[in-house]
Formats: sequence, C-alpha cells, structure tokens
Amino acid sequence: MSAGTHAFTLEQTKESVKGRYPRTIQFYRNEHCEGCPLRSQCTRSKHGRTLQRTDKLAEMQIEVRENLRTETGQELLKQQSIPAEGIFGQIKQDQEYDRL
Repeated sequence: MSAGTHAFTLEQTKESVKGRYPRTIQFYRNEHCEGCPLRSQCTRSKHGRTLQRTDKLAEMQIEVRENLRTETGQELLKQQSIPAEGIFGQIKQDQEYDRL
C-alpha cells in the first residue's frame, strides 16, 4: 500500500467481534506526510495518513464486483435502477424540484 511514493507500514492488528462475525482489522500508517505538498488534501491528522483494512471485507467486495460483471448481475442492476429513478422523478415533479 502506498500514497505517492511512500509505503504504508502495518502499525497494529486488532481482532473485533462487533456484529455477527469476528474479523481481523489491520491498521496502516504513512508517517512520510510531513512536508508533503498534498498533505492537506490527503489527511488532517497530525500523525499522518492512516488506513484500515479487513481481509474478509476486501474478499467480499471482490466477489460482489465479479458477480456484477456477469450477465445476471448486469440485469439485476438494470432492474434496481428503474424503480428508483421513477420514484425520484415523481418526487421531483410533484415537489417542483429541479435537482434532488
């Protein structure tokens, strides 16, 4: 993991049982933010940019992306957007909104 040219280093690993399933959360920190011209766009922390990563969540996100690339996934996305767009269109028209 890197931001610009400096790598993030693993700072801490924590076990969490919040919710239904136990998970391992990895905390990474980039301490090379001092003097970086993009720091204000990247972080407000005094200690540099930090990231959290959960392996199980990353695996699930990959699986979802792969499922959405299939023909069935594309069809489900189309079906999901049609009712939602219709409802927002009705709200905009009924309430005389230009944007929602």
